Amino acid sequence: MIFNGKKITLEINGGSHDDKIMLTIKGLPQSQKLDENKIKSELERRKPELFFNTPRKEEDKYVIKKGINNSTITENEIVVEFYNNKQNSNTYINQKGFLRPNHADYTNLLLNNETVPGGGEYSGRMTLPMCFVGSIAKQILEDKYNTTIKSRIASIYNIKDEELTHSNITLLKNIKESNFPCLTEKFKEQALELLKNIKKEKDSVGGTIETVVFNLPKGVGSPLFDGLDNYISHLIFSIPAVKGIEFGDGFALTSKKGSEIQDSFYKEDSIIKTKDNHMGGINAGVSNGMPIIIKTAIKPTPTIEKPTTSYDYIDDKEKTIEFKGMHDCFIANRAIPAIEGMIALAILDLEK
Repeated sequence: MIFNGKKITLEINGGSHDDKIMLTIKGLPQSQKLDENKIKSELERRKPELFFNTPRKEEDKYVIKKGINNSTITENEIVVEFYNNKQNSNTYINQKGFLRPNHADYTNLLLNNETVPGGGEYSGRMTLPMCFVGSIAKQILEDKYNTTIKSRIASIYNIKDEELTHSNITLLKNIKESNFPCLTEKFKEQALELLKNIKKEKDSVGGTIETVVFNLPKGVGSPLFDGLDNYISHLIFSIPAVKGIEFGDGFALTSKKGSEIQDSFYKEDSIIKTKDNHMGGINAGVSNGMPIIIKTAIKPTPTIEKPTTSYDYIDDKEKTIEFKGMHDCFIANRAIPAIEGMIALAILDLEK
């Protein structure tokens, strides 16, 4: 699995039930100082910590094999190994030919002629190296431009948090790091109550994550194929469970008139700004200096404990199976550091 960027390349080898996953990064600025506590903090953010997350807990132990010494990038190539210690392929033996709905089983069958325990390289486990390189990208952008990236859970199932506006966007900018970040306590209470019921039902739900990039300089990106929104979308869609992305008002723009979404320009303290930010800080693929606003849609976890009927390609018939593994009934909160990391990586690869 390779990402060939303008300046940066990534290669990820391994899968969810392999002994380890290897990450190779090329093109990051040498001599860049890093705070390894921030890297570890990003990895902690993706861990299952709440009652609706899987009870399986990996240590997420990693070893830097090359390229970073004394918290400094010392070479063009960085190699990191992440160890998998909690995988249990035995739970998949009795369902080897069963094609789990909305999962990577049929994809693996098409591309590799067999299904792979835990989804292999299509597993959410692969967000671990994304969070690692994403943390580095966030640190570089913060050092260079004072850029910060903040996220919140904007909706779960049919429950929505307060809309983000010009007047309350500072709440998100100052939001404290949390395993369930949101703007209002009311939404949090409603969402947690919903998730308790979903867990009892042995089901799952999806949600949206809203992310804002603050203090991004103007002029990052270019028209058409290397537009900032194109590039961010490409990398965010590499995250398993992502099914949609919006910038600014997104699909809501289709129900408005052009006169209602004018991001008119004005000048304040010698800086050109827009009075509103319906476009989410990007014009024609290029950052305009306003906050970049992104919403990411995360699907419900595909494997649930309710009886599931699907096709078994080995026995050549439909079957009904009850999965007894350790699965999340809501995964979006754990996707946040990967989303922020891929946004940071996209920006870092495009900025001059």
